[in-house]
Amino acid sequence: MSLKPSMRIRRRHVLFGVISDDEVKKSEVIKEILVSCLRFLGELKASELYLWISEYDENSKVGILTCSRDNLSSVIAAITLINKINNKKAAVITLGVSGTIKALKRKSKNVFN
Repeated sequence: MSLKPSMRIRRRHVLFGVISDDEVKKSEVIKEILVSCLRFLGELKASELYLWISEYDENSKVGILTCSRDNLSSVIAAITLINKINNKKAAVITLGVSGTIKALKRKSKNVFN
C-alpha cells in the first residue's frame, strides 16, 4: 500500500561545493555534515531533516544532498557553518537548489560527467 501524494515528504536537492586545499573524502564530508546538523539543530530537529547525501565527487569536490522541503533553510544554514573537515580548514557552500536531481545537474552543467 502506497502513501497518497499529499502524505509524502516533499524533498529538495541541494548542490554543494567543498572549498579546501586538501583532498576531502566522501565519508569525511558526510560525517561533518551530519555533525554540523546535530550541533546546530539538536537531535529532535535533525531527525526531521530526512537528510541524505546522494552523490559526491572527490575530484571536483561537489556533491548533492537531499532533505525535506520544510527544513531546507535549516540544512543550508547548518552546512554553511562547517569550517573544518577532518581537522583541516574547509568550507561548504551551496551552489543551487532544485526539486529534482536531473534539473540540478542540468543547472550545474558538466559538474558531473
